[in-house]
Amino acid sequence: MQALVVQGEGVLVLNIFAGIPDYRRLSPFALELHHAWGDPADPVGARRAEDEAALRLLGVEGQTWNLVDGIYRFAGEEFLYPSREALFGPVDPRDTDVLFRLAAAFAGLHRSYPETTFYAPLAAGHHVDHQITRAAAIALSRLGAEVIFYEDFPYVTEAAALEEVRAELGAVGVESITVPIDVEAKIAAIAQYKSQIGVLFETPEQMAEKVRSYAAMVAGSTSEFAERYWVSLKCDRLFDLKQSQDHFS
Repeated sequence: MQALVVQGEGVLVLNIFAGIPDYRRLSPFALELHHAWGDPADPVGARRAEDEAALRLLGVEGQTWNLVDGIYRFAGEEFLYPSREALFGPVDPRDTDVLFRLAAAFAGLHRSYPETTFYAPLAAGHHVDHQITRAAAIALSRLGAEVIFYEDFPYVTEAAALEEVRAELGAVGVESITVPIDVEAKIAAIAQYKSQIGVLFETPEQMAEKVRSYAAMVAGSTSEFAERYWVSLKCDRLFDLKQSQDHFS
């Protein structure tokens, strides 16, 4: 991201699953996460503020969308993702309307900005919101948009996470691109997400070490740092997109 800014490219970060939920209707799992985040009065508002602080440091613009995070979504009286296992498992079939809405929004952006390159999560680690975004991005690529997939950090550092997601996608002829980064700028941006540091890394120091270690591994050097992106992905098994073309055109 920062490399694009340095090159003078216009960058817009979409904060997609940032809608304010009904805090009167929360699962025990959502309440558990709120507690881990420090029990803020408005957890999503606090996370939006963290996003804004990180983007200011990187010098890029952001746009907040109003889909709610997976931990808040429900069907009838049942929460769709009431546990960590569910949140990092298969997308619930009752949740596909979110995919259709997101794919339609992406298609609208592509019509307005046909030369834009879209960056979407690879969904390493299988967070359901990342899976849905990836599927919508794949649908977008079928409309002719240029789509590049980034590795979901820190989930991609988990054992076999990258191999699992590539096997899941049935990828053929996948190519990776490595891009040098200012690793300290990345660490400083991640540090703005104070509510998430303990949950994902335990301490700021461990976060910084994990970022440097993975970026050095990607670069193949102990003195240089890089990020890796993936192109030419194929996917036929995430959702039956062919039956829902009206949502994407």
